[in-house]
Amino acid sequence: MSMWQMYWLLRLDGIVVSCICVTVLIVIAAVVSAVIWGLAVEDEEEERGAFFKKGFLWLVTIAILMLLAGNLIPSTKQMAAIIIVPKIINNKDIQEMPQDLVELSKAWIRDKTEELENTDN
Repeated sequence: MSMWQMYWLLRLDGIVVSCICVTVLIVIAAVVSAVIWGLAVEDEEEERGAFFKKGFLWLVTIAILMLLAGNLIPSTKQMAAIIIVPKIINNKDIQEMPQDLVELSKAWIRDKTEELENTDN
């Protein structure tokens, strides 16, 4: 793993938190924009109302995108699993059980079976 990958792996949780914080700020700005838009419509100030309507729609769109980004970016633990698990699964040494271990296991099972048979008699 390169230093660059390690850096981003460790920064993922911070990026997710940043996305959530930016989303909260944008939602607050959208609410303020909607209130001003509503007041402008009441006062029949169409130009000002159109400006805040456009701003409100942009803020809502950005908030949705930030929420998606915050949810789709994996956490540090998830990313570590994404990187490490395939390497472990695809490792030939781990996939192939050593023959000595298999023989040792069979011998142990035979010994235990013989012990159980002798205790039953």
